[in-house]
Formats: sequence, structure tokens, C-alpha cells
Amino acid sequence: MRDPAFIFADIDRLVHFALAHSFSELEVLPLFLKPVKQKAPQLKLASPVGFPFGHQAIEAKLSETVLALVDGADEIEWILNMPAIRSGDYQYMAKEISTFLPVLSKMGKRASLGLDVTLLNTEAINAVCDIIGPSSVFAVHLFSNDTASLPGKLAQARVLLPDATRVRTGIVNNQPDIENLHADLLSLCCTIADIRDKE
Repeated sequence: MRDPAFIFADIDRLVHFALAHSFSELEVLPLFLKPVKQKAPQLKLASPVGFPFGHQAIEAKLSETVLALVDGADEIEWILNMPAIRSGDYQYMAKEISTFLPVLSKMGKRASLGLDVTLLNTEAINAVCDIIGPSSVFAVHLFSNDTASLPGKLAQARVLLPDATRVRTGIVNNQPDIENLHADLLSLCCTIADIRDKE
């Protein structure tokens, strides 16, 4: 759940919704991992680190990763550094990936990569996919607050990324309605469901 209005008091509703709709996996921010895991240990939990723009230092994101794993995350979604990508610093992005993946591999956890593509053009998405391609991540999550351009960018990534890489998508809503949890779960980047079934 990446809803900025979400608070601890909403956890019961979130868990109830997930179990009532037979979710096997759920994505929550690191702060909520431990209480969600305590209430629903049967759920697999993914958590984003470096959300929303990935601009934190690699060391800070590694610390966040370790804490999320301690608190019960089964999958970590490393948010790639959008400012670096928009500046054309793809070496920094490659360094992030090569630093992050061995940590998750050593701990036997799933590793995915997330990226806000709102401000990325075709050239940048091509470069990002070229670097991600050989990395063997579990999934790539593209999210945006621009519903008009997201489908095209998603289709572009699907073509460029290896077939073994799952591609997910989500819309970031900066003004969610916490009273309508069902709509939030469908419209925000809060579900771990794949949009392309590659199993």
C-alpha cells in the first residue's frame, strides 16, 4: 500500500480485504511490514525501498533493505534513481543493481526493480531496459501518475525485457480516498499481481 493517507489504524481493513479477495501477496511500505506480517503471516509481502524516486544514497537504500527483510519482507522492490536516469547517468543505475542483487540472492529473497516512468522518454526507457535485461531480476515495476502515457511505456518495456522478467504496473494517485479501500487497491501501486502471466 503506497497510499500517503494510509495509517496503522487501516491495517486491519487492508489485511481483511487482501484475505477476503484471496491475495497471496501484498506490497506495503517498510513501516507497515511488521504489523501486517503479524496479522497475516500467510501473506507474502513485498516492500519498496527508496520510494518514490530512488534518489537516496545506495548505502541508505541498502540499510532500508536490511531493515525491511528483518521486519518480514519476502521481496524487495529497489526503486531506481530517477534523477540519475534522467541525467543520463546509467553507470550509477548499473552500480545500484549490481550492489542490490547479491544481497537479496544471499538471503534467498526475491529482488525486483521499480521505476517512476512519468518523466522518462523513449530513449531513457530503452537504456534502462538494456541495463536491466541481463540482471535476472524477478520483476520490474513501472509506475506513473500519467495514465495516458503509461500503457505505451509499459508495452515498450515488455518488448525490451527478457521473457523471464515479470512486468508490473501501477498508477500513483496523490489524492487517494482512504474510505474507499477497494478503489485504492485497484488504482495505486499496492498489488503484487502481475499484468503479464509468464508462469
